[in-house]
Amino acid sequence: MSSTQKPIRDSQRPALRVWVLSDKKPGHFNQSRGVVRSLENSFDVTTDWINLRMRFNGHRRSLTWLLNGTQTGWDPARLSWFYSIDTLPTDRPDLIISAGGNTLYANAWLARSLNVANIFIGDIRRLAPHHFSKVITWLDDREGEPFLRWPMTPVPVLPDEAAQAGETFRQKHCPGEEQLWTLLIGGDGGGYTYDEQDWRQLAEFLQDAASHQGIRWLVVTSRRTGVPAEHLLKDAFDPTFIAYQSFYSMERSAGYLGCLGAASRVFCTEDSHMMLTESISAAKPTYSLRPRRSHTHWTNQRYLDAYVGNGHLIQMDIETASEQLRESSPPQPMTDGPLYRLGELLREWWTQQSKQTPTRWAG
Repeated sequence: MSSTQKPIRDSQRPALRVWVLSDKKPGHFNQSRGVVRSLENSFDVTTDWINLRMRFNGHRRSLTWLLNGTQTGWDPARLSWFYSIDTLPTDRPDLIISAGGNTLYANAWLARSLNVANIFIGDIRRLAPHHFSKVITWLDDREGEPFLRWPMTPVPVLPDEAAQAGETFRQKHCPGEEQLWTLLIGGDGGGYTYDEQDWRQLAEFLQDAASHQGIRWLVVTSRRTGVPAEHLLKDAFDPTFIAYQSFYSMERSAGYLGCLGAASRVFCTEDSHMMLTESISAAKPTYSLRPRRSHTHWTNQRYLDAYVGNGHLIQMDIETASEQLRESSPPQPMTDGPLYRLGELLREWWTQQSKQTPTRWAG
């Protein structure tokens, strides 16, 4: 078991013990953490994080057949036939949560063997829906129970917490009244490829925007940016326009939430769906910046289309971003945090869930 997170006790809220299954992928980790954060609005949550890894990809077909076609034999210990998994906590959970296809079958197996409720975030593939108490999904063709259609990836960012982190960040790093914009930089991946020309054009955009808008920049790179790109950017940036910079290779994105909260606008390279969603969830006017070579995966395109359609995102090409910025009005920030709304829906669901018979898997 990787860790147990135990918040300060609040006797006014019902207790909820949650097991979160994690494949250690940052995107899946953040989605699960986002759902946990949404529950913390209504419950006194204790969270056990359990790391696992599927021993062989071919097990997916076998597990689908076993789960869909077999009624008995769901001893938790037998899950180790298919997964390398942390030792399970001794305290039985009220709820199991996970995201990502590698955790899908373990989620269903453990919920069934322990006879507890479970939430999966994503696509359940060929597993029967009855294996899950609730599925948080973006798919249009998933309707009715147990599916909860949700237009955004749940990420653990709340607007008020981002604002507080931004105020603290300003006091420490950027005291004064100057206007700050934030740039979050990803890198190659998800159909996007960057070269030296893209990075230099990005640096030119920062200088042009600072000159015309009277702002200074907060810059944070990520694990995908890479050391060569970071060195190139560091040399290309005009320090006159940079109020703060954090390079992942040296500081592991230190100050990330503070940079989100301190900014009046946030720009993010379009390859990072997670950073874009976090910016929008922090109630910031958000722009995406894409390189010349970009072929967005259809799943990410669905989210981008939704964000643009709701007025929360403006997409721009790096090479023409300066012109696009001057010709457009800022996108509209969200007026409320999506995690608050998700938390309300899950609280209503749990209230109904708690009234049901606990023998869900009997027979």
